[in-house]
Amino acid sequence: MCTRNWKVQKLEALCRFRDYDGQLLDTQSMIKVAEDLSLISELDLAIADKAISSRNQLAKMFGNDVEITINVSLNSDKPMKDLFSDLMAIFKKYLHHLPYITVELTESAYFNSEQKDSNLLFQLRKKGLNVAIDDFGTGYSSFSYLKDGNFDLLKIDRDFVTNLTVGSNNYYIVKMITHLAHTLEVKVVAEGVESIQEVNILKELKVDYLQGFYFEKPMPIDNLSADININSKLKDLVDLDVVDIELISYPPMLSPHHTLKEIKELFENSTFSALPVVVDKKCVGIITREQYNLHATPSLGTDRETMQDYRSLTKPATAMMNAKMKVVHETINDGEIHEKIRNNYPFPWAVINDAGEYLGIIDSISMNHYLSER
Repeated sequence: MCTRNWKVQKLEALCRFRDYDGQLLDTQSMIKVAEDLSLISELDLAIADKAISSRNQLAKMFGNDVEITINVSLNSDKPMKDLFSDLMAIFKKYLHHLPYITVELTESAYFNSEQKDSNLLFQLRKKGLNVAIDDFGTGYSSFSYLKDGNFDLLKIDRDFVTNLTVGSNNYYIVKMITHLAHTLEVKVVAEGVESIQEVNILKELKVDYLQGFYFEKPMPIDNLSADININSKLKDLVDLDVVDIELISYPPMLSPHHTLKEIKELFENSTFSALPVVVDKKCVGIITREQYNLHATPSLGTDRETMQDYRSLTKPATAMMNAKMKVVHETINDGEIHEKIRNNYPFPWAVINDAGEYLGIIDSISMNHYLSER
């Protein structure tokens, strides 16, 4: 469901298994059986073929732009290259549908795969398909692979959505993921939505698409209807009266090996005032725009760029960062804030949790806004 116009945007192709008496079997157990029998790839291909062949039927119900998402399991003995080659063979049968197809990969499976050739994803997207990463937040959990532009969507795992409340840890996790994904021009889907409270909060957090039992449970395609009674389901949709002052910001995280070229791109395509350098979840330094400007000459990236400018693009983050940044705990209160300001505690501040792990940044801009709203 698209949160912009509350229309059905995508349908995900799932499979269910029945025993000889017609009773539903546990899906995850049956998927495990298919994996153990080395049949999971064939199952994926069969479901993909059947789902895409049904798109004309779905378009009559939900409009010509309705999309289909198919799942691809990488827990297979078949090399990733061969699997994608088989997918391409199916896609050739449905060329006019390709712009409306999303291939969904599970985050942990993708990054546990021995195949490192991201060119395969590039080839999929070159054909006009979209690529989504599923269960985001439970596996690799890094935006480093999103920056290369191989993915169009990420799906936030349902564990972060279930019983979502304003101000909870999951609230800020969803908020951070959504904000950073949008910075990288990646759309966000929240799955497992089951209540109007979750709908309200996710809409407020600007999540692009919602999926879950609240709108409809999985069913055979012949049982689907264009009228899923959205108006009654959304009658309690409200604009949340939430005083959500942006004290903490969540800029993309850098590694010590990020180069000036990559940092330049991040600063030029965002409004963040500082970028954290993070190692093993610990902030080891911060690069502000002012520090970046000291290393980036005015001619950098222009037609007046010199060879020295060009060579400087490989300069690592460690050569630019301030390793003596100020650190505050996530529970910082107004009294502590005023005390640190009186003592000229220089911005930006790195925000950490009890384990000393990096969470975000407080800069002078967000602090001024926060104090003006108090």
